[in-house]
Amino acid sequence: MIRLTIDNKEVVTEDGATILEAAARAGIRIPTLCYHEKLQPFGACRICVVEVEQMKGRLTPSCSTPATEGMVVRTSSEQIIKARKTVLELLLIQHPLDCPWCDKGGECQLQNLTYEYGVSRNRFKDKKSDHPVDYLSPLVERNTNRCVLCGMCVRVCDEVVGASEWSMVNRGISTKIATDFDRPLNCEFCGECENICPVGALTNRMFKFKARAWEVENVSTVCSFCSTGCAIKLSLKDGRIVRALGEEEGAANQGSLCIKGRFGYEYVMSGERISRPLVRKNGTLTPATWEEALQAVAEGLKAVKEQAGPGAVAGLCSARLTNEEAYLFQKLLRAVIGTNNVDNSGGYAHRGYSSGLSLPPLEFKDLQSCDRFLVIRSNVSETHPVVGYRVNVAVKQKGAQLIVADPRRIKLARFAQTYLAHKPGTEIALLNGLAHTILTEGLENREFVAARTEGIEELKKSLVQFTPSFVEQATGIAGKDLVEAARRFASGTRAAIIISAGMGFPGDDAALARCAANLALITGNAGKPGAGVLFLGEKSNSHGSVDMGAVPDLLPGPQELAKDPVRQAFAKAWGAAIAAEPGLTCEQIIAGAEQGSIKALYCAGENPLQAYPDTKKTKTAFGKLQFLVVQELFLTPTAQMAHVVLPAASFAEKDGTYTNAEGRVQRLHQALPPCGETKTDAEIFCRVAKALGKDLGSWNPAAVMAEIASLAPRYHAVSYATLTVKGHLLSDAADREAPGAEGAARFSLLPVDVIAPEAPSAEFPFTLLIGSTLFHCGTLSTRSSAICSVYPQARLEINPGDARALDIRDNDTVQVSSATGALTITAKIIARQSPGAVFIPYHFLSPAAQELASAAQLQTRVKIEKRTETSL
Repeated sequence: MIRLTIDNKEVVTEDGATILEAAARAGIRIPTLCYHEKLQPFGACRICVVEVEQMKGRLTPSCSTPATEGMVVRTSSEQIIKARKTVLELLLIQHPLDCPWCDKGGECQLQNLTYEYGVSRNRFKDKKSDHPVDYLSPLVERNTNRCVLCGMCVRVCDEVVGASEWSMVNRGISTKIATDFDRPLNCEFCGECENICPVGALTNRMFKFKARAWEVENVSTVCSFCSTGCAIKLSLKDGRIVRALGEEEGAANQGSLCIKGRFGYEYVMSGERISRPLVRKNGTLTPATWEEALQAVAEGLKAVKEQAGPGAVAGLCSARLTNEEAYLFQKLLRAVIGTNNVDNSGGYAHRGYSSGLSLPPLEFKDLQSCDRFLVIRSNVSETHPVVGYRVNVAVKQKGAQLIVADPRRIKLARFAQTYLAHKPGTEIALLNGLAHTILTEGLENREFVAARTEGIEELKKSLVQFTPSFVEQATGIAGKDLVEAARRFASGTRAAIIISAGMGFPGDDAALARCAANLALITGNAGKPGAGVLFLGEKSNSHGSVDMGAVPDLLPGPQELAKDPVRQAFAKAWGAAIAAEPGLTCEQIIAGAEQGSIKALYCAGENPLQAYPDTKKTKTAFGKLQFLVVQELFLTPTAQMAHVVLPAASFAEKDGTYTNAEGRVQRLHQALPPCGETKTDAEIFCRVAKALGKDLGSWNPAAVMAEIASLAPRYHAVSYATLTVKGHLLSDAADREAPGAEGAARFSLLPVDVIAPEAPSAEFPFTLLIGSTLFHCGTLSTRSSAICSVYPQARLEINPGDARALDIRDNDTVQVSSATGALTITAKIIARQSPGAVFIPYHFLSPAAQELASAAQLQTRVKIEKRTETSL
């Protein structure tokens, strides 16, 4: 720590801090135009100049000048104010005075500073800038006439997002911000450049001419897409959302957003929303009153329960329900209907953190202190972009070393010191190979292993076969590259392993999580900030859904259903016996429906006919159900098959909480009244229970959370009265104790067997990778016209070599066939796709990638044929 004096006030700050940072920590404001705490100092605008006594009164930019011991600083002398006024005059020489119609009005930092310093006239004269305005780029409008060359758009795009779409071109007074050859934007469309722009040079096209900053009401809530849990502000005017902003105080995102969080909110106001209950009459879904719909639900469920018992009823819920709603849903199934047949996310997309991972999750803020990253089966820059930003910062700004293992050359591979292009489906063999090399070369953290783990000898025995040559044969990774990666990972002191989960990642997530945990534990990467395994669920409440017991073998907490004291506690609280036998998983529920043992199904926000593998099988199974009730925002393919459809409120129309991938519980605040006659999922569950003759209690979210806190130890400190915008970070104190501390938890090292993926055949020579794209999350984002303006339909990504062999060109129509189905799709030739494998995103209704996938297989094999005009 160092001491200095700023404006006659003694300030204590960290050694290495700049004058601007030291002043901010002391509550002293220094104006800026080109500074942001996320970015490296730039020193372009000179608005932040200060006087330093030791520099004999010379003005110096506070944003880039390090504070030193004993320094004496003045921030607002007559000389400084005069200099700042002059800078503002110079900036205004060519700046257009179009404030009345500029969408940045009221939020423009140049406008605010001009007013603050009383710059009412300009001593300098020149022609105003007259560059053409870019009206062609989607979502972001570029008017370089307003640009002050702060460089923040260029820097945030490079240093944080890692897209490097912007640059400064030309020199001197002709300098401007541009893309290469001044083309329209073709990027990630995250809007970070527009958000950070201090003036109106870059603006949000969706917000254009809709409102002024002082006219809107901003409501804090949480993004409804991925499990990053970005805190956002919805700006409202006349009962509509006009924009979404990142919440600067948000612990998960610190103001950053991706395209989905910033531009994906339109689905809330879609005209395709279901606004009234629907009941099937004479084979047709017909609008009904809530009383009619609830009576139909109760009669349908009662009939099945009386006829075949509670085990013939099952429930599938979305991982986008709030914690309170997920809790009430599983309570409805268990306490009212009497079954543990409840699951979410296809039954497999949550297993990495519901049954496989024993380590506490990493905090997002600690990622920037990591010195090693292993990113495996995770295109984190696309599935969870804001988490990807933190990895970019750690690598590009702080010198962390990055290992990327992925069959596709994903974005992060560009920044990686080691890139491992393994065969699809061989991640477990790869992780076991890394662990084997570390142990055989003596690179493990022996002190940590001895003090905090159990089972090291059994693990060593299980890894004997995973030599570099064996792993090379299994994965396609050269033995020397495997050894280099193992040594690189083991040499770090704070290493993070990042894995993504979701409907596009079929496989044994529990085994993958255990392998990752083994690797983290033998290298001592647990129990300290910036070290461990980060398993990223696909949806906004993927982790909370597991915590709330929306799985067949766990009760809220999560706590093991098999434990008698746990069941007894819930039975006492709920006033109903809880069956000891675990319920059916999602796969088993669908199989049961096909075989006739499952006769009634309640889908709450889940759309299996579009999102689950093997669409044909699922549709056949659902067609055999005696009763299907669907609770949804839209008339999805699953809802179209229902006997009763209940219209639900969106995330913007309700209160509640989500738990994100780092274990942070955050508040949703209702921004809009429910659409039409829709109700919150919590209210619907309670009304269904009442129609069945039982009482679930209050559907008030605060009351439900209080009940959760009384039964789930991890949530005992969560209360609506104390939740702030930063949320509440869940933690197991024992797991987070320092290694060697008395009472510190011991972790089990668990051997994991490898199941080799099925080899391609002559009939189906390609491996199909189904997953998520940067622009979409699940199927909900396809309801946003803004996002679809950038990525409107699925395309087949194919390697250039494979395309040449099949005589396929960009935008050709091809047919992709598997053992379970076939579809027609447009081809996109792309170098990042590995030879022998193709990729299709699963988000779209047509072409529907999941028609090709089989739930019974870890990998999908396909053949690809070019469609000619004759074949079409």
